[in-house]
Amino acid sequence: MEVYLIGKCLCGTVKFSVADRFKAFYLCHCKQCQQLTGSAFASNIFTGPDNID
Repeated sequence: MEVYLIGKCLCGTVKFSVADRFKAFYLCHCKQCQQLTGSAFASNIFTGPDNID
């Protein structure tokens, strides 16, 4: 059985679902990721484009 993760933006305009088939997961603490996220790190999940609905 394949597990799907679903999500949306706060206003609900953008919605997505993705199967739990990820290639990699990274936590990055570099300066660029800190600036982009406004936090101490960024969480990055990599998957193929065909996995996102």
